[in-house]
Amino acid sequence: MKSKQVLKSVNLKATWLRQLMLDTIYELPGLFFANDLYKLLQSHKSKFNKSSFYRNLDQFCEKAILQKVVLAYDKIAYELVDSHHHHFSCNNCTTVLCILDQELESKVLRIQDGLRDSGVVVQDHIFALNGLCSECK
Repeated sequence: MKSKQVLKSVNLKATWLRQLMLDTIYELPGLFFANDLYKLLQSHKSKFNKSSFYRNLDQFCEKAILQKVVLAYDKIAYELVDSHHHHFSCNNCTTVLCILDQELESKVLRIQDGLRDSGVVVQDHIFALNGLCSECK
């Protein structure tokens, strides 16, 4: 039911695939990879077009339901939009940790303000730390 309300709030039609995708995403613990979600949805014995699946992911990002997260080696993951934060990504395994640091975010905003004063328009920023997690080091 939550997925139907979310879709309505962003003016997206509540198709069965969008609802299934969102219902499944809401059950996931955090970041996910598109291919993993695709396989999970296929295990529900639902038939759908792969291009429709990826188009819906893109629309969820455009409507700020999901956000893309760029990880090590340009891997793309997705997560529900809750608050702006950054990530640590292990170069060896799939471990990703959220970096929730207001001081860091304040510094980034000060840098953006300084650039704006120089006539630059910052449209987005990506800050990610990569390395080895405690299991892989």
